[in-house]
Amino acid sequence: MLCLRVPDEHGVGQGRGTEERFVDLTDPHVTGLDLGLAVEGIQLFEKGGDRVDTDRFGGHDHGRDCVLPAGPDLQAVQQYAEALSGPAGRRVPMMRAHRHETMSDVLTWLWETTAEPILTALRHPSASADEPPRVWWCLTGPLTMLPIHAAQRGPGSPDAVLERVVSSYTLTPTHLSLSVHRAPRRTGVTDDRPCAITIAQPPGLPPLVGPEHRARLLGELLDPAPVRLDDREVTRDWLLQALASHRIVHIAGHGHQDVTEPLRGGVAASDGAMTFQDIAAHPVGADLVFLDACHTAIGGTDVPNEGIHVASALQLAGGHHVIATLWQVVGHDLVTLAGEEDFIAAVYRSLAPEGTVVVDRAPYALHEALRQRRLDISDWASYLHYGG
Repeated sequence: MLCLRVPDEHGVGQGRGTEERFVDLTDPHVTGLDLGLAVEGIQLFEKGGDRVDTDRFGGHDHGRDCVLPAGPDLQAVQQYAEALSGPAGRRVPMMRAHRHETMSDVLTWLWETTAEPILTALRHPSASADEPPRVWWCLTGPLTMLPIHAAQRGPGSPDAVLERVVSSYTLTPTHLSLSVHRAPRRTGVTDDRPCAITIAQPPGLPPLVGPEHRARLLGELLDPAPVRLDDREVTRDWLLQALASHRIVHIAGHGHQDVTEPLRGGVAASDGAMTFQDIAAHPVGADLVFLDACHTAIGGTDVPNEGIHVASALQLAGGHHVIATLWQVVGHDLVTLAGEEDFIAAVYRSLAPEGTVVVDRAPYALHEALRQRRLDISDWASYLHYGG
């Protein structure tokens, strides 16, 4: 399923001026829709006006008709997902030497088959001189492994998602609604200071050089300075406690995913991995979580209904904004990508221009950092935003 939410000039719903539309790109029978978002919920319609499962959402019809072309071929989606992330049945492999060439092909294909027709149908046919509108993508199956937010006709081309909209992702439409309307502060949050968690060498895994550098960077950029948790003291329980009690959490370390059993994926701690199930079973009070680790937003190839990964678990458990990655963001030698520290610094400088993090800037901060790197987007398309 693909979920899109865009501003509505008619000002629907709680004065937010929002409208929401959905389409299942893998279902050839659903080619058009008409839905609106109000306080009461969402409506979804098939082409021809037959209502789809409106009782799940409640509903008033504030939407507009939007006839979309047939979605991408499922076999092609699978092939491109495997080209980036490895065949089903294996863990996601190390980044290959031909990543850039493959990524360029994937982004062009995504643009031509999916992104451009949808953005045109949503009346975003060209780049906007003003701040671009927001779009939320709700993907399933192999589509969860592809970076539709970075789709473009070619490097530097104005035909690009990053030139037209600010992209975010959501686990389900319901969780998007909950995330958007969540209380500004949870009772479990007891510390307004950011928390920087570094897990450079968990047991059984090779050491990373990036986490320590990242912690120093955040100490220079943020005010107040982050609370630090390092290596051996970072157990799964400590990770879960930090996510419950701090408003801003940055986790730098090892992440992994098993594309055939995504519930086994997670972030490595000193006593094992913090998995989807661990997170989903505990409340998350954080307004912003930056998952500075590999494979934290990539789903499974055999899960038909939704993306199962650490980022979606955080949204499910109550997290508001999550920045995460689709695939590996370090090289074969486990050294971070050239320019990665500058990239993360650019995100945080936009988030915290005066030192204090403005959490609702998260999707825009990431968008700006990605847009500035469109000529070399293959290195950065892995980063995406989840949540409200």
